[in-house]
Amino acid sequence: MVAMKVIFRLIVFVLVFAMFVTHQARGEGDCHKEKMIIMINCKVSIEYGDAFVNPSDKCRSLVTLYDIDCICRSFTLEDQALVDARNVIKLALICGKPKLEANAEVSN
Repeated sequence: MVAMKVIFRLIVFVLVFAMFVTHQARGEGDCHKEKMIIMINCKVSIEYGDAFVNPSDKCRSLVTLYDIDCICRSFTLEDQALVDARNVIKLALICGKPKLEANAEVSN
């Protein structure tokens, strides 16, 4: 009977732990949709190029609306091949989001 209680408690612990871990992992992808919208609507401003292109009004409004820190953290290696980190930072500054979190890691 004691062994059964221990096993039951262990199962409950594992289930609770799994729920918390799953919730945190799903939190990382919360801004995937927003990232795609920014990449489409701000493409000319954030892509690699000789000079930074000023963003359109639509791009500006989206950048002010969305969490740029989350978007920067969600860039994949494939995204980073298309997106110039310096241009993302310039875009954030122009749109009034001057402070990206240190762990946002917009890197190329």
